[in-house]
Amino acid sequence: VLVLEEAKWSNGCSDEERTALLHLKSFFNLKMMEKGPDCCEWKWGWVECNVTTRRVTRINLNVAKNYLNYKVNASHLFNASIFLPFEDLRTLDLSNIGLAGSVENQGIEKLSKLRHLQNLSLAGNDLFTGSNLTDDIKLLSRMNSLEILDLSRTNMTNNYLSYLGGFSSLRSLTLQGNYLQGTVEIEDFYNLKKLDLSQNGIETLLSSYGSGRLINLQEIDLSYNLFDNNILAELGGCLNLKSLNLRGNRLIGSIDVKEFCGWSNLESLDLSQNWVNQFVTSKEKRCFKKLNFLYLEALSTNGNTTLVSLLEAFPSVKTLFLRGNYFLNNTESCMYVLRNVENLILDNTPLPFNFLESIGILTSLKTLSLYGCGLTGTLPTQGWCYLKSLEELSLRRNALGGEITSCLGNLTSLRYLDIAGNCFTGNVADTPLTNLSMLQFLSLSVNQFHVPLSFKSFANHSNLKVLLARRNKFVAEPATSQTWSPKFQLKVFDMSSCEIDEDGKLQLPNFLYYQYDLRYIDLSYCSYGGTGFPHWLVENNTRLEDLLLIDTSIVGPLFLPSHPNPNLKTFVLSFNHLQHEIPRNFCSIFPNLETLWLRGNALKSTIPVCLGGMQQLIYLDMAVNNLFGGIPKELAMKETKFEGEIPDFSTISSTNLHVLDVGFNHLSGKLPKWLWKNTNLERLDLSRNQFEGSIPMEFCNLVDLLFLDLSENHLSGTIPSCSSRQKIRYVHLRKNKLSGPLSPAFNGSSLVTLDLSENSLTGEIPDWVGMLPNLSILLLNANQFDGELPVHFCRLYGLSILDYWEPTIFDFSKM
Repeated sequence: VLVLEEAKWSNGCSDEERTALLHLKSFFNLKMMEKGPDCCEWKWGWVECNVTTRRVTRINLNVAKNYLNYKVNASHLFNASIFLPFEDLRTLDLSNIGLAGSVENQGIEKLSKLRHLQNLSLAGNDLFTGSNLTDDIKLLSRMNSLEILDLSRTNMTNNYLSYLGGFSSLRSLTLQGNYLQGTVEIEDFYNLKKLDLSQNGIETLLSSYGSGRLINLQEIDLSYNLFDNNILAELGGCLNLKSLNLRGNRLIGSIDVKEFCGWSNLESLDLSQNWVNQFVTSKEKRCFKKLNFLYLEALSTNGNTTLVSLLEAFPSVKTLFLRGNYFLNNTESCMYVLRNVENLILDNTPLPFNFLESIGILTSLKTLSLYGCGLTGTLPTQGWCYLKSLEELSLRRNALGGEITSCLGNLTSLRYLDIAGNCFTGNVADTPLTNLSMLQFLSLSVNQFHVPLSFKSFANHSNLKVLLARRNKFVAEPATSQTWSPKFQLKVFDMSSCEIDEDGKLQLPNFLYYQYDLRYIDLSYCSYGGTGFPHWLVENNTRLEDLLLIDTSIVGPLFLPSHPNPNLKTFVLSFNHLQHEIPRNFCSIFPNLETLWLRGNALKSTIPVCLGGMQQLIYLDMAVNNLFGGIPKELAMKETKFEGEIPDFSTISSTNLHVLDVGFNHLSGKLPKWLWKNTNLERLDLSRNQFEGSIPMEFCNLVDLLFLDLSENHLSGTIPSCSSRQKIRYVHLRKNKLSGPLSPAFNGSSLVTLDLSENSLTGEIPDWVGMLPNLSILLLNANQFDGELPVHFCRLYGLSILDYWEPTIFDFSKM
């Protein structure tokens, strides 16, 4: 007998919560399509449920931000009532979704009714500008369950801080990038463990009880403020600090280490981008016993410091970041202060020519990163060769050359090796790289190596996951060398922009036939001379996400794998010799593509209508082919031989399109209605076609438009009278049949180019044209305007070209 008394069990989310989620989608105008009655199984990842009760526990609208319309209007005012049905909600992320203020009586204070809410993010919303949320914060502080609160970039000012202290259960508070300035008073944060006040204008932290109010604080981020050396004393009562970030402040000169001795648990310290040049210490009082991570990057020392004066006070540090410094020109006699360091990061720090010879005493090193340090010449045969504990080494983007020295083979523990962007030479098969069988990551890119095309040199590298070899010269080998079975399964492979040695014929490496776990492969800009599309690569690697084969001389029809690959996001085969038609099952084989580029082939067919329904497709370029028929609205192409009208695809629901370019074609008819629903459009180019009719009032919906070109069509009627457009920068309406007065549709402070020439516009030039601060090019010739230019034109200091009285063109840049 099985008795389930008052059991809380469900095979799906409740009808009430599903209805509330659909209401939420409608309220925020979310565009993703959800399928199925169980909202816990919706695939976009913005909803999570308890696995047992199936009640919604997490809502993340930031995940869905690519499917939001970012117009800030009444529909995007905060309305707490739409979240109250989710009684078991633990996490609510509303960051960066364009909220501005609240619906009356439904402000953030109403969230206090969510008794189980633990994590709330309102970051990146304009909540505090022109609003008085004092009462809202007071009521919200009643939430005894709230542990994490993020109010970053909400335009908060100092006066709200005192009310935040009422959150008795709060463990983490983030106030990054607000308008906190001058002296900031911290009160009643007894239980707070993590505090982020970075990117403000704070000069002093003050508490009526001293920093003892932050007695339980473990992490504090005060980076990019205006603190001076006094901040160390102001934080003296934070006895449990484990992490302190003071990057980008005004600390200067010499600092006495005793200021830090009260923080016996400190593990991470960041003093980068200050003017510190010395740490004073004494043998009698050693601090920093637990310090593992030290950041002293980009210090402004004016050359008045040494490695010893900075680091002698930190003998226990294991990971040291010294990126972007200029005081390490003479380090040979100072290396002893680094003797316990295990991870040394010196990227973009100019180093002396003998640096690699002098670091042999750092036998504890496990990671050494020397990206862009100006190292020249050949690799030495001593010093660095003794770092047998080294697991990660980067020499990327230096000017090292010659053959790889044999002592590299001593570093048998290496898992990560990046020597890209140098001038190394020699045949890879003859280097000690072949002996480093523990390697997981190897980058040889942008050198002068000769790489055997079989890659058989790495036959024993069973741990290899990433192999990058672009921009080297490849060596053809006999067919017998090509046939081998590798021990590794790569995730990433790049041999793009390759050359083949004289008399050699480039072909796809044979080892690729044995790869089944690839996620990214780039074979672009290598001529494989008549090879067909390698559909087996996609068929074998079911987790493949990005396939790039640009300009590889691939010929013939586009054969597809026999089974769908739902993981493929990027499919790029531009500038090849693909022929015939695009397979009818293309969309079902690659249902989740985000980028599809087939530009510059010889495809001759209609465009599959199913492309218009691919919800995640953002970039689609099929230009320079011989395609014909209808054009789905997601298309982003140019110079393709199209004819006929753009149909009205009423069944297409996606509005993710950011770029639509079908200029330089033979398209005709009226501007399609679905065009104006694509409110995310940033670039629209329909120039040099045969469109007719008017520009509809719905054009005003394109509030994010930056570039508009409708030139050289047969458009007529008036320009819609939209409100001021602050984002648009380039407007080209030349050579149409537009009439009537010039409307304020393009009156925006960002406008750089306005070309209305060769139309039939009438009336006077409005004053607002003369008050556009960034206007550089203004073309108004061949219209029927009355009167003279407004006197405000004298203020267009950035104007370089003005054409008003035909045929004279005034070039102001030469005056």
